[in-house]
Amino acid sequence: EGGMWVDSLKHHCFYDVDGMLSFSTRQHSWRNDQPDTNTNYYNFNSSYSYDDDGRLLHRIEYNWRTKYDFYFTVRTICSYNTGGDLVDSVEQFWNDQIGQWGNDGQSKCSYLYDGSGNQTEFLFQRSQWDEPSPYWKWVNSWRITSVYDGSNNRSEYTEQWWDEGMSVWSDGSRVTCEYDGHGNLIDSTTYGWEGDQWITYMKYTYAYDQNDNQIGELHQYEDEGQWINTWKFTYDYDAQGNQTLYWEQYWD
Repeated sequence: EGGMWVDSLKHHCFYDVDGMLSFSTRQHSWRNDQPDTNTNYYNFNSSYSYDDDGRLLHRIEYNWRTKYDFYFTVRTICSYNTGGDLVDSVEQFWNDQIGQWGNDGQSKCSYLYDGSGNQTEFLFQRSQWDEPSPYWKWVNSWRITSVYDGSNNRSEYTEQWWDEGMSVWSDGSRVTCEYDGHGNLIDSTTYGWEGDQWITYMKYTYAYDQNDNQIGELHQYEDEGQWINTWKFTYDYDAQGNQTLYWEQYWD
């Protein structure tokens, strides 16, 4: 009683004739049509463009600097192979001083695939000024490589970090996965690289009913050759397959 509604967040989305998101606007913490000067970073517009097959080509974000003044901040450019798979996406930042998209601070995500269309590598790189050249070049940061079994299930993936001083990839973590005959994940075990060997860290185990609904999930960590329980999740379903139970427990 005696109060008033104060705007906190407004998010509008607009779509083209094909039903694709073409423009969105977000206003955060504003009063009387004026954005909160302390939260201008959260007031922004985004525009999207697509190719003839509906794949995203560009996403441009504009930040709200004053009441009716938007300026470029970030642009994402996507490229695809002939099979329609995303092969790289480049993120660029707007350089207001020179009035164009700058190379400083760029990042790129690249993707490789096998003959079955499974993603075998994700590579993240950043731009770096190469003084002797002089030009901007892509420098490795980290990557994830994946291996698949004969049923195209991902059986192993490894995360590595780039050692710029040694110019080699350094192992970080590895996850191995096992599946049942229906392709359901039943076990994932995580290892960490320490010294010169892989050390077992933790394991997730999954269970399913006859309809392939997940009914259980067990989390454990390894300690001196023993698996120690941490969390357990239980699920149940009705005859129509609707989930009727979510039960979370921790080991004490």
